[in-house]
Amino acid sequence: MKILIPVDDYLFSEAIINFIANHKWKDDDTFHLIHVIEPVYMGATPDVSYLDIIEQANSNYEELAKEMLTKAKNKLQELFPKMSITFQVYKGNIKETIFAEIKKSDIKLVICGSHGSKGFKRFFLGSVSLALVTSAPCSVLIIKPSTHLIDRWESLSDAAKIVTQEYLAEPIEQKPLTVLIAIEESSTSNYIIDIIKEHNWLPNTVFKLLHVVESPMIGSPLAPSLLLSEASEPMLDAARKLLDSKAQIIRTALTSVTVHADVVEGACKEAILDYANKINADLIILGSHGKSMMERFFIGSVSMAVLTSSQASCLVVKPID
Repeated sequence: MKILIPVDDYLFSEAIINFIANHKWKDDDTFHLIHVIEPVYMGATPDVSYLDIIEQANSNYEELAKEMLTKAKNKLQELFPKMSITFQVYKGNIKETIFAEIKKSDIKLVICGSHGSKGFKRFFLGSVSLALVTSAPCSVLIIKPSTHLIDRWESLSDAAKIVTQEYLAEPIEQKPLTVLIAIEESSTSNYIIDIIKEHNWLPNTVFKLLHVVESPMIGSPLAPSLLLSEASEPMLDAARKLLDSKAQIIRTALTSVTVHADVVEGACKEAILDYANKINADLIILGSHGKSMMERFFIGSVSMAVLTSSQASCLVVKPID
């Protein structure tokens, strides 16, 4: 599988490496790290030309980007010595360059960062991350840095953020992930399971399959509680059967992992976020609804709420044509 890793800065370089370290990749998987430089432009006066200044600024920026990617590549190569790991610095529009690389190299997964702000529960998806999760023709893994890492990053000056990695670096400890899989009663659950089966996972990884039942009558003043109970029970039974069947598929395919299934009632967005917090999820896997004959893959309101509000990293799985 070909994996593209756009890297913005040292914060997300470190966060991405730490996350990748806790996954068991195949030897024939490939990582391609890229950084895209949007050229610096400046105005000019009749007496002053800024061309030399601009060229020097772009040259310095490129050297810093190469240094960052080299360090990231070397760290990954130590972790996965048999894998092919390459990097490249591009110049141009960031979104256009990333999408061109996805198409050119037949990328199956993009791993990128999501910018967070200290003091806020919400982790903001930047315009590039948002474009990827909504429009990329492949699955997208959004990495969220730990609160500890963000605190250390925000203690740095702007100048130090450009050149500092050692201050952020922490010993990489490979440990099994706790993975929450949001399962719907739709075809999305099938390709989520297929993706999980295709990947290697560290032994003792824990999968928590979750389905949220939202009764259409909840909140209706005309629906007595008895009717609500009678209406929801068949839905709960169907959901349990669905999750049990998916859990068994994963157990059969991945014998070294643990799989649990849970059905809860409530509002879907809040239930997923609450459950993720309760189990301290490292990763949430979500489906993205695609529409035939169209290139764009639509992210539903539930997936978008989880992407922007959860502190866990999120994998948005897209069907492969």
